[in-house]
Amino acid sequence: NSTWVAALALAWVLALGVASRAGVGMAGVAGVVPANDGSEPAIDDPLSPTVEATARLATVRVAGRNCDGRLLGSGFLLAEGLVSSEHLVTDAVEAKIDQPIQPVIGSVERRSRANDLVLLQPVAGVELQLSDDDPVVGESLLLAGHADGGVTRTVEGSVLQVVPSGDSYGVAGGVLLVDARVGGGFSGGPVLDRRGDVVGVIKGYEPSLEVTVVVAGSTLSTWLDNFASDTQPTPVCGR
Repeated sequence: NSTWVAALALAWVLALGVASRAGVGMAGVAGVVPANDGSEPAIDDPLSPTVEATARLATVRVAGRNCDGRLLGSGFLLAEGLVSSEHLVTDAVEAKIDQPIQPVIGSVERRSRANDLVLLQPVAGVELQLSDDDPVVGESLLLAGHADGGVTRTVEGSVLQVVPSGDSYGVAGGVLLVDARVGGGFSGGPVLDRRGDVVGVIKGYEPSLEVTVVVAGSTLSTWLDNFASDTQPTPVCGR
């Protein structure tokens, strides 16, 4: 009857509305869609929950090794492979990567000791996008990492300074100085802007300046475009 037909039509409309909203939400996480209506927010606007959710999903734990022993850090996936900090694997040719399904061993594919960057064998996971531009002074950013090798944590901060040459911070290319405090285990983690794009790689915290030093996204991009590795893997402490 007509009452039954009307009820069925209403149910279909409601179902389509729920499915549509669910689809947009998932695209916002997996596809790193801006969480706004298309207008560009102010550079110091609060970061959206979507960006934080993306950071938590995309950041993996990396267990490397150097001559001093086992080191715990973080990493994230780009189209080119898994990016992390070279100092985690200075004396190694592989690292253990804790991805969502199960841990895997990823081999070192490229490394830059000069810029403290390493590219490990790709793993399954949420792939991030690299921003076309470095952030500007005052811009809000989100830093993600596995604090002390534990669960993923995020810290918000803003850019204090963009340094074109980071020699003073152990980086040949550009660095960002961010007013955020991170602890052990954050090295190699991603730094995301308001759109959820990668604008840098966490190098570490500088206590004397009370800033976190970040390898700029432009430095990472330039290195990824240059297929030559500037150092070769070294023997693991003579073994």
